Amino acid sequence: MKRTKGILAVILAALLGVLSGCGGASAPAAQNAATEPAITAQTLSADVTSEQVDEPAYTDVPADAWYTPAVRYVRERGLMNGTGNDRFSPDDPFTRAQLATVLYRIAGEPDVTGEDSFTDTELGAWYASAVLWAQQQGVVNGIGDGLFGTNNPVTQEQMATMLWRMEGEPEASGAADASSYAAKAVGWARENGIAPATADFTFAPKADANRAQIAAFLFSYLTWKDGQPGTEDIVLTVAGETLTVAWAYNSTVDALRELLRRSGTITLDMSDYAGFEKGAPLPETLPQNNEPMNTDAGDIILYQGRQFVIYYDQNSYSLTPLGKITGMTKAELQALVGAGNVTATLSLAPTEATAAAGDGPAVYFTSNITSEGLVAVYEALGWNPGGRVAVKVSTGEPPASNYLRPELIGDLVRQVDGTIVECNTAYGGSRSSSAMHRQVAADHGFTAIADFDLMDEDGEVEWPVTGGTRLD
Repeated sequence: MKRTKGILAVILAALLGVLSGCGGASAPAAQNAATEPAITAQTLSADVTSEQVDEPAYTDVPADAWYTPAVRYVRERGLMNGTGNDRFSPDDPFTRAQLATVLYRIAGEPDVTGEDSFTDTELGAWYASAVLWAQQQGVVNGIGDGLFGTNNPVTQEQMATMLWRMEGEPEASGAADASSYAAKAVGWARENGIAPATADFTFAPKADANRAQIAAFLFSYLTWKDGQPGTEDIVLTVAGETLTVAWAYNSTVDALRELLRRSGTITLDMSDYAGFEKGAPLPETLPQNNEPMNTDAGDIILYQGRQFVIYYDQNSYSLTPLGKITGMTKAELQALVGAGNVTATLSLAPTEATAAAGDGPAVYFTSNITSEGLVAVYEALGWNPGGRVAVKVSTGEPPASNYLRPELIGDLVRQVDGTIVECNTAYGGSRSSSAMHRQVAADHGFTAIADFDLMDEDGEVEWPVTGGTRLD
């Protein structure tokens, strides 16, 4: 290829159905946020931003506390942070303004315009955009008399109700111990395992929720969403055997899953180190979530952002946890990995929920056959291609037939920063040679909306295919 600008990823077929992407984009960095304001009159006006910070582990969150995995989860995703001085303050209350801000972060902090209708909110305050977004989306309705309850501690049923509304208010059995407005939301949270239920915490709808409980709610809710149709499990095989792994909930595993979506199956030639681990580099560096670890056989970790490591014996170091191999003894794992190098693969498979929902593709329909309508269909996918993007369309036959008009597809092609790609035709005609093909693309207006690349202009490459089926 002569072109220096890369291509590869989105195919627009028929009416530009946007398909899968690939490329060399680096893994997204873990998004974090600045320390949340504590609930005092002096600090409630403090700004809540989304700056990258390297926040240490909290000194007041014991390693074995029931809420520790949840606190780690929300911190790594930039949803909740500490109250200052390396503290999380798990027993402190959480205000409605703070909760609105966290839910706004989950939604991706979309741009909002206008003002909310509440009399106790302040225009330009750190929570203003979050509360405005929450009211516009129907996530919050206020506490009556025109008040939002900005500084009021949020109750457990209010938390459940806001999450229920974010899910579109699905039908559920009403909970008898909840307020009437929250009955179905509490029932939904319990039916789906979102309301935390542990030996240390009993869900009480009308009670205030402290910071540990809020973290637990968010952890349960977001991991529940991860298990809904459309998500995938990471599959690990070692020496040809598929292993059962309890993957960690952190931004590193999220980035690994995204890498597998883009790259497909990753094969690792894992070598031995120090008589207690096997390791191999991943194709890309992932965000780190290092913590002091006393590893044991079966622990899977990331070292220095790129080294994928399986432990078959003990070690102590600051590492990023990825998961834990289960259902296998130490001796069985040591026998499997052997004394020398061992081949491992990482791939994606649909979750049980995805499989139960069926394997058919999602179908999007619109009667709005305009540039705007086409962009709306693309945005409904909720997906952005990464890396270098190709748009495969027909540039048509002279004088003016068999192609989608550039004025129809132009906005979408520009939105994905795509390069239009084609190959010369094998059946003769005006697009069988590169010079004539480029002239047709220019005459039909395609070179005016995007770069254009003939993928076989510099020759062809044959790729052998084994194990396939030929259709005669």
